[in-house]
Amino acid sequence: METHRPALVVLDTLADLFGGDEVNRAKVRQFVAMLRAIAIDFETTVVLLSHPSVNGMSNGSGISGSTAWNNSVRSRLYMKRDDKSDLRTIEVMKANYGEVGQQIRVKWERGAFVIVGAVSTAAAHRKANDQSADELFLHILAAFDNSGKTVARAPQSVDYAPKLFAKHPDAQGFTKQQFAVAMDRLFSANRIDEQAIGFASKSKRVIVAVDTSNSTSNMPSNSTSDEFPTCSNSAENRGSNLFEHRSAESPIPPRGESAPAWGGTHRP
Repeated sequence: METHRPALVVLDTLADLFGGDEVNRAKVRQFVAMLRAIAIDFETTVVLLSHPSVNGMSNGSGISGSTAWNNSVRSRLYMKRDDKSDLRTIEVMKANYGEVGQQIRVKWERGAFVIVGAVSTAAAHRKANDQSADELFLHILAAFDNSGKTVARAPQSVDYAPKLFAKHPDAQGFTKQQFAVAMDRLFSANRIDEQAIGFASKSKRVIVAVDTSNSTSNMPSNSTSDEFPTCSNSAENRGSNLFEHRSAESPIPPRGESAPAWGGTHRP
């Protein structure tokens, strides 16, 4: 708990975790208070699963043992089978901060419960997850760009984007493989591009975000100035391949003189 700080903790089941008498109100309240302390200390949600008694199933309450199991918690849901089929109904039996009586119909499909009437919930979940990965890739790419760092598409590169992004503090648990798939999607959607920066003899290809608001912003400059363009950390300048371009009027430095430094200018 201390290491992983989970957002949700599911305890299955009550019979395996509670060693006291389930009809003893004081013991039940003490046990629930311990679970509440865990939820508060680790800022998580604790879900405790339990099976109803025969009486609880017959009267529809879903309760087993002391009523303190219901009274001591903040909310309680009851899942019941519909006519011995694959259908289930999940009903809100108690909700301190919501409406009681709401129901959700679910069906057992391929090893999981899916909401009845929902359009391919599994596919929708995958699509949402893919979109999250794509947006997170762009977010971290912008963070690298703002700090003057570049990333590459080639897996053998030390600057391989998916590998570096998976280690970033904002990665949210996405893996290198997930970022690699997201990168391929973004390339296919023309939301990122690969451009060369640096002098021709020592250029390298880096990933840059495509500015969809101005499709010409990433085009190389056609300026005939006798000065080398200055460099910034923006994706536009890095992605414009400017350092491979030299005007015909730009003189070659005399022997013994060095070429302009990164971001500097050369004056005849």
